[in-house]
Amino acid sequence: MIYSIFLHPSEGTFEVERFRKWLEKRDDTLHDPLGSDTYMILGSLELVEFARDRRVEQPTQFPLSVLVTIKAEEINVFQEYGDDLKLRIAREFVKMIIDETGCKVLDEFGTDWTERVRQEGVGVLYPDTLT
Repeated sequence: MIYSIFLHPSEGTFEVERFRKWLEKRDDTLHDPLGSDTYMILGSLELVEFARDRRVEQPTQFPLSVLVTIKAEEINVFQEYGDDLKLRIAREFVKMIIDETGCKVLDEFGTDWTERVRQEGVGVLYPDTLT
């Protein structure tokens, strides 16, 4: 599994608001209450309030979740601490971006996965056991 996925536009920049709205319409995802560009994919509505409170109480740490940072020049999906449910949501998000933009796909080491993802699908970035 790739722990941190970096998506880069093939040309130009990402439509930041479009991808933020995709996350914001979900009831299991939380935009950082401290105002950073980071979203937390939590996997359930029940965890949203807990994560919001925890983040405010401990502002130097994020609760365990999949973290998504959206910028015009790069989208990062940090998923090392995601369980299966969070990873499924992250996979859906990453697939949507790749399908709609044809972006470049890199991992945390700078390895380019773009061609392999085009040939085999976004599943190559995730554990084989993820259904």
